[in-house]
Amino acid sequence: MNRISRRFGTALTVVLLAVALAGCGGGPKRQLRMNLPPGSSFELTTRSDNLLESEIGGEDLSMSIRTEARLLFRIASVYENGDVLANVTIRKVEPSFLWAGLGHVVEGEEFGARISPIGAVVDLVGTGELRDRLRAKVPGAPARDDVDLARTPEEHLIMAMSDDSLRAPIELALRVWPAVPVSRGDTWESEPVYEVETDTYTTRKFTLKAWEPTLVTVSFESTSVPAQRRKGISFSGTGKGELRIAPVEGLVKSLQSSSAMTGTNNVDDPNSIKMSRTGSYHADIVPR
Repeated sequence: MNRISRRFGTALTVVLLAVALAGCGGGPKRQLRMNLPPGSSFELTTRSDNLLESEIGGEDLSMSIRTEARLLFRIASVYENGDVLANVTIRKVEPSFLWAGLGHVVEGEEFGARISPIGAVVDLVGTGELRDRLRAKVPGAPARDDVDLARTPEEHLIMAMSDDSLRAPIELALRVWPAVPVSRGDTWESEPVYEVETDTYTTRKFTLKAWEPTLVTVSFESTSVPAQRRKGISFSGTGKGELRIAPVEGLVKSLQSSSAMTGTNNVDDPNSIKMSRTGSYHADIVPR
């Protein structure tokens, strides 16, 4: 009995030690959260570079597209549940080729965004009025918001200022926070972000790589699937990236990613056109 007891005691010690080591392998679990008090502000700068390739009428076509935007967020108030209300000013837009020459009309325009502690855009405020102001500035702008098959530069401009289009760049940069405390090696998944241009839902799986006193490093993999909200477009693909977070301020410092998509587009042609899109995305956030 003593020998059995000693063996059982040794085995139990080994098991408890293994459990203890497994529990502390990633360090203590801590909560990553946005921490933006009223009166604080930050500027979000985004840049995307994409190469579009397609075959039309037996001819291979390619087009490089760069878009840049700079948004200034001023935190006006904080709700009881931790959501913040931000006043957002469009500081700069380098538009896509679809509405080239009209980018200047949106600079200086403002709208409101209610953002949750994990970076989700809960609500947008004043965007309908924003589009009405743009219609007054741009002759020929469509009178309706639901410009599904946009063809003219004016239609593309209104679509680019739709709620879905304004929400996406904010959530791609901010909807990165875990819902529960995490430690090194832990993973979490974001809710899908809808991207109008490709009509896809993009979901990202994050992994906490390192937690230093002033910098948290997180990697992620993304998956995009067809949303089927726009007729004639079907894209899907994958991507990967990395983001850096200032844990004390509770603010993302930078995010960079690359992605590749393939799909079909028959918006302007009864025959489906096979297309591919490869590109990179970069975002920087600076307190102001």
